[in-house]
Amino acid sequence: MPGALSVREVPPAAWETAAAFLDRVFLEEFDTPVGQALAADLARLREGGEGLHGHVVLAETGRHLIGAAVLLCETVPRPATTFLWWAVDSPARRHGVARRLLSDALKICPSEGPLSVQARSLAASPAAPRLLWSLGFRVVDVVPVTLGVQEREMLLFEGLALP
Repeated sequence: MPGALSVREVPPAAWETAAAFLDRVFLEEFDTPVGQALAADLARLREGGEGLHGHVVLAETGRHLIGAAVLLCETVPRPATTFLWWAVDSPARRHGVARRLLSDALKICPSEGPLSVQARSLAASPAAPRLLWSLGFRVVDVVPVTLGVQEREMLLFEGLALP
């Protein structure tokens, strides 16, 4: 993987860059268009609400986008972060990009105590569940989700991050 890895949060005006990237990766990897579901989640994050904050984080090498994460930070009723969508481009995998992306993204959501962390992954993903298990997450539910015209299984993971 050429170039130094940088991970940065982007403002809402740049969220569509991440959306296009995530839609492309899911389509290439799983033949699953996620654009509509992702757009609905981004609209919900833009609206916000009391104790709700949406964030988008990009992983790049030089000017090349190689990873993205869309997350929801909640402060009410208790601190929690949910990784709604996240992916790393296939050629950049197995270099620690996803681990760094998730780790750096967690620093965005403030917490004075333990932070409940949830993450979603398609059950068909060969790598995402293994990474989450290695980080101490556990599967708490499997739910059907319609993406495009396809019904898929989504694994819901939960873990704990300490400050």
